Amino acid sequence: MTAQITDKIRYKRRIYNLFSEPLEAYFNEQHPKPEVYRHNLCSACWRGYLAKWSVKRSKLYLDYILRNDYISPIDETLEDTYRRNLSEIFQDKTAPIFAEWYSGDIRLVSGEMLQYVHLPYASIFETEIVLHILEGKVLDN
Repeated sequence: MTAQITDKIRYKRRIYNLFSEPLEAYFNEQHPKPEVYRHNLCSACWRGYLAKWSVKRSKLYLDYILRNDYISPIDETLEDTYRRNLSEIFQDKTAPIFAEWYSGDIRLVSGEMLQYVHLPYASIFETEIVLHILEGKVLDN
């Protein structure tokens, strides 16, 4: 499988690449992934979207989402448009959305790529931070 375009996450005033997919844990029979996110137009983004996350007061939040058909670097000037895309998944909530559905580890990477690996989220970077999340709450940081 191809290396994947990463979601982004703001943590302690820095932006990192997110080598995890917390939104995928939300999708199930009760919360099906919308059809628009099932079209894999790009082999480097099998999940069908790019998302922007943040950690605020030791909680994980989904700030906005960008559909796969727009694949390009996230443009901060279009933040309102990206937030409207969230309504396709979370009809009764507004951004930022507390990721209470997610438990597990998330990997934040930055800096120089030391080794490229042609697998999803397997490349090695200069800096890596692992956060342990339980029901959207950061257990240690």
